[in-house]
Amino acid sequence: MEKYPNVAIVILTWNGLHFLEQNLSSVLDQNYKNFKVFVVDNGSVDMTIKFLQGKKRKYRNLEIIKQKENLGYVCGNNRGLERVLKTKKYEFVVLLNNDVRVEKDWLLNLISGFSEKNIGICTSKILLYYPYHQVVLIPKEDSVLESVKIGDLVYHPLEFTDGFNEKGALVELPKLIYKSKIYNFGVPYDREKSGDLILKFSKGGAKVFSGNVRKEIKSSGHVKIKPSGGYVIQNAGSDFLRKEMTFVDKGIFEFDKDLSSNLVDAGCGASMAIRTDLLRRTGLLKSAYFMYNEDTELSYRLSKIGYFTRFVPSSICYHYFWGSSGGRVTERQTFYGTRNRLWFAREYFGVLIYLYYFARTFVRSVIWGMKSLGGDKRAKMFSENYFRALISSFGSYGK
Repeated sequence: MEKYPNVAIVILTWNGLHFLEQNLSSVLDQNYKNFKVFVVDNGSVDMTIKFLQGKKRKYRNLEIIKQKENLGYVCGNNRGLERVLKTKKYEFVVLLNNDVRVEKDWLLNLISGFSEKNIGICTSKILLYYPYHQVVLIPKEDSVLESVKIGDLVYHPLEFTDGFNEKGALVELPKLIYKSKIYNFGVPYDREKSGDLILKFSKGGAKVFSGNVRKEIKSSGHVKIKPSGGYVIQNAGSDFLRKEMTFVDKGIFEFDKDLSSNLVDAGCGASMAIRTDLLRRTGLLKSAYFMYNEDTELSYRLSKIGYFTRFVPSSICYHYFWGSSGGRVTERQTFYGTRNRLWFAREYFGVLIYLYYFARTFVRSVIWGMKSLGGDKRAKMFSENYFRALISSFGSYGK
């Protein structure tokens, strides 16, 4: 393989001007020769097009593909892939989210992962956009953590139940914290802009441990901490769990560490490169999926014809991850994620397996429905969207 084969980078955006400036500045500043960036605008109504036109006047390797309406994630990306595949000029195409910032050698290292002909996809080490600062709380009595504030970041903290290096979940605030239980969580911060981390308590007191800080809040009050910490992994490739019929992100919510390049079951569409000849051979992303699971399905599809996915840890990028969802599981995520997993089971494992997971999802929908009877809006959302996904999964998943 040539050191600098021609590469196309497809970036989809929709009213994403607040992400694009850092995204394109880092992408266009690569220490790689022979690449072109195709930005697909999905009918933005902000100043995205004006911004892109200004960039295009400066960079010859930038092309704008303007859509009249929002086609969704999959179809929008497919418009970019179709433009790339019109010519046989490009050996590889990279899918990159617009809310990602990349290192200067991101592309060079990513493409170097195609050192064997049976590698069909290479996927990056994806870190959460901001580093995280660790905090440990031990309440003296039942208390309420009213807020966690640091600069103007709106991300929710990550909670870790068995130590900060273990996988965690989002902390919902305000949060009731219970006497004598240990709360170990991380808070994101901007190293260049953030001031102090401020934790505000009410209705009780707690011991706070963070770096060199050892402070006890006897009742209502707050504590200020100067943040310091490290980056956290969002994705280091994905493993397929047949028992659950789902793909699980490797390394998610663990602090960044040295990782080896290895084969994984699937790549992450936030930053992954694909051989263009394989897309011509097997087709583009499945348009019926609309959003979610389209990247893992493509990885699995290529594995069925003998091509593997490689995780390339030296290809590093930083992803907002929850930037568009506000840190919460949304109706769209629940519906499309569930529906597409059912379609995946049906296509690759047959009707009986599909019916088994259909039944499991139906039971889950009923359980959440019973919980919603008490007025739990979150439970209602899950119940309704699981049920919608079940009905929709009867339909054809097509191409």
